[in-house]
Amino acid sequence: NIIVPTITCITTSVNLTAIIGSLFNFTDAFAPANWTLSNTNANGTVDTSSAPASIAITGGNNGSNSSGTTSYSITMPMSGTLSFDWYYKTNDDAPEYDYPQMVYNGVTSFLTGFNKFGNKTQSGSVSIEVTAGETFELRMYTEDNVSGNAMVAISNFSLELPFTGTPSYAWTASNGG
Repeated sequence: NIIVPTITCITTSVNLTAIIGSLFNFTDAFAPANWTLSNTNANGTVDTSSAPASIAITGGNNGSNSSGTTSYSITMPMSGTLSFDWYYKTNDDAPEYDYPQMVYNGVTSFLTGFNKFGNKTQSGSVSIEVTAGETFELRMYTEDNVSGNAMVAISNFSLELPFTGTPSYAWTASNGG
């Protein structure tokens, strides 16, 4: 996926921004086989049956009456801008008891636009700069592991790879300059 900018030669210098490509969906480097599922005091699952288009993480509801996490993590294969859409639904009393998070570079945060005190169904989009070799984690957190679980579906997952070199272009004007 190479984006070719439209160039108009008005002066002797032209500034270009190039993107050399993108990785889309849960394929290739982001195929489900490259992710790791882990539960900490939870019995959550990851449904990859809709991959490569999307995956769904369902959080724990093991009856322990204590917090837990269901995590789906990957070591970033390349640096770039990671983007995805998310859809959330809870079967618990309210979103404040079970909610989606992401963890990057050791920092835990809500998915962009998620409201812990909002509706039982929510959606949004995330865009974050990532660095090769760092761990990125999608997570469902449960406050109590009772009264129902919650699910977050992730779709339109992509990593845009910026051009990091210095391009060299040469052309000859067909009209002499």
